[in-house]
Amino acid sequence: MVLIFDMSTGVGAPQHSSRILVPILRWFKSNLTYHEIQQANLVVRKCAHLLEYAILAILLCYALRKSSRQQIHGWCWRCAGWAFFLSAAYGLGDEIHQRFVSSRHASIRDVLIDASGAVLGLTILWLCHRAIASTRQEKTAIAPLDPTSIR
Repeated sequence: MVLIFDMSTGVGAPQHSSRILVPILRWFKSNLTYHEIQQANLVVRKCAHLLEYAILAILLCYALRKSSRQQIHGWCWRCAGWAFFLSAAYGLGDEIHQRFVSSRHASIRDVLIDASGAVLGLTILWLCHRAIASTRQEKTAIAPLDPTSIR
């Protein structure tokens, strides 16, 4: 959360991220136009929003499961719901914070991207839990006895 907050300051402004991205893009394709570079910068920045909030939601979901009084095995919809809510609320707070930073601007679109990232992260986590649960069931399943094998 500290990283997200830090990137909401002037450090995370588009002009700073383009300092890193432009040389990389020019290395791959030297004849990019200014418009193409700006579009690539926008895509990378929005993908970063998606990824950081996916990771945040996954970490929050794990933290909520571990802090629960009851021992939770498997998937917990309540924890996932809270993880989504807290991630989306933090995204909204992040955009409100950016409203007061001179080199940044607040965007409802970014809040929606942040919330989508949280959904993506929780969906990936849910799919992983399902895969693990089905693998465990296959390992613990006992094959039924074949009546013809008993003598």
